[in-house]
Amino acid sequence: MSGNVYSYMRWSTDRQSDGSTEERQRTSQEAFCKHFGMTLVEELTDPGMSSYRGKNAHEGKLREVINRAKAGDIPPGSLLLFENADRMTRMALAHAVPLFFEILGAGLQIGIADRLQIYTPGTLDLGGLMTILVDMERANKESTRKSDFARNGWKKNHDRMEQGEVVTDKCPQWLDVVEKKFVVRDDIADQIRALFHASLQYGVAESCRRVNEQFGSSWKVHQVQYLLKNRRLIGEHTITNFNEQAGKNTPSDRVLTDYYPVIIDKNLFAEVQAVINKRRPFAGKQDASNLNIYRGLVKCAACGGSVRFMLKTGKEYFHCTASMTNSCTEPGIRSIRGEYLRRLLFKFEHWTNLKNYFMEASEDLKTLRRERDALLVQMKKIATRTSQTQQRLMDEDDTDRQSVLLDMLTKAKGDDRDTRAKLATAETALSELEDAFNIGGLEVGDRMEWLLNDRSEPAALERARINRYLGNIFEKLVIDFTGKTLTTEVRPAFKGKVTEFQAGISSPPDRRMKPTTGVKRIIGTPRGTPRPKTEDVPPPPPGLVWITSNELLPTKES
Repeated sequence: MSGNVYSYMRWSTDRQSDGSTEERQRTSQEAFCKHFGMTLVEELTDPGMSSYRGKNAHEGKLREVINRAKAGDIPPGSLLLFENADRMTRMALAHAVPLFFEILGAGLQIGIADRLQIYTPGTLDLGGLMTILVDMERANKESTRKSDFARNGWKKNHDRMEQGEVVTDKCPQWLDVVEKKFVVRDDIADQIRALFHASLQYGVAESCRRVNEQFGSSWKVHQVQYLLKNRRLIGEHTITNFNEQAGKNTPSDRVLTDYYPVIIDKNLFAEVQAVINKRRPFAGKQDASNLNIYRGLVKCAACGGSVRFMLKTGKEYFHCTASMTNSCTEPGIRSIRGEYLRRLLFKFEHWTNLKNYFMEASEDLKTLRRERDALLVQMKKIATRTSQTQQRLMDEDDTDRQSVLLDMLTKAKGDDRDTRAKLATAETALSELEDAFNIGGLEVGDRMEWLLNDRSEPAALERARINRYLGNIFEKLVIDFTGKTLTTEVRPAFKGKVTEFQAGISSPPDRRMKPTTGVKRIIGTPRGTPRPKTEDVPPPPPGLVWITSNELLPTKES
């Protein structure tokens, strides 16, 4: 028998690459070719590619060779050679059999090296089909058994992780595992902290660029996007379980708090999440100075549209965006100077109103802290009870008593999950309220002037923080361009707590026309020359006095 042979080799994990699996498969396939007198023309390898759920058949080299055969790139009648049925697939029969016939339907023969067997569409009989079906069933059952072992092993590992044990050397990139303990890699941790602080003021791409420039690192934008949402940085680990429908591990409701060393302060993490969630995709580059502390809040009273902040030749303006294209319900370009508008909420009476709310909310803060402390105590009690129950279960010989202890252990672990979920909720609310106190503590005066006008990065960062806090309090700020007033509208949660108000908007004096001082005279010019202009009259020569025109007019007395 002669023909072209395309050999396919596969193994499930990268660790097997260092073993003998590849050599074993190659030796078996070479013996097959020698036995049938066939020529091996191409070797296809899928390292680290599982076949239990058909990954190799959907995206690996196996899928590639099937598609090539269908397209006519591989001569019809060529043989696709496997060491055994396991290398082709370990899927359940309902999926394995269609794959088998798809290969035959693509014009390929199938060779099984360890059985020295060839399957062709024209000669396939019941005996040959039964053989391959039995092999496929065996391969699937073996993988299922291994999967169950692995799942049970990870269940035990998850229980150990809940007790704080480090069960694997796999860990986030900013950590190392040394003697079963996590050790922080300070060089990477410092870069991540810098990324978080930069993200409060800049977009992801700009934050990435600045940190790379500062540390000589090579962070990519997609890496930073992932990092900024990674709760492992605040110590959390979410246990995952395999989801049959999704075909991959998915997060469970079991969250281990303080499992990893904390790299990012929880308040900073929560603040960055708020910033990211409020950003609009593809909104363009934002002014890094953050001078507009009302960004996203101000609306036009006439048309209800957005209001744009603009800085022109050192002067601040708020423009109705729609009026710039004659789309506002009121005619003309509607604008107002912004120098005093940006300070309006910081006037004593308005700012005191906001600070009063935060002072009243201090009772909520105390309540949340008490609730958090109580939950922490409860978690310690549950951990002690769980440990004691586990020890009693190990020492107990009576089957009935063991069943009771198992029920107690199951309930304790359920209580622990519920408590941890409540703790996560309480800590989130607590961090948000503690952040709010930062703005409530700002003093009106020199610090306000620095905050609103200074162009330094710390001041810009504070302005961005003020904008977020105001956005949490106010639904919108409405400018009446005709009446020159600003009206506040608070969010529903703050109704009755923060008083709404309407305030007039002052404008800077117009200094474009300066009043003249001293005596002026008009210089006459011939016809056709430029218009007359005024010039300052020089002082008279000694002994002479200029007489104004009014002094030369006759009076009634004369």
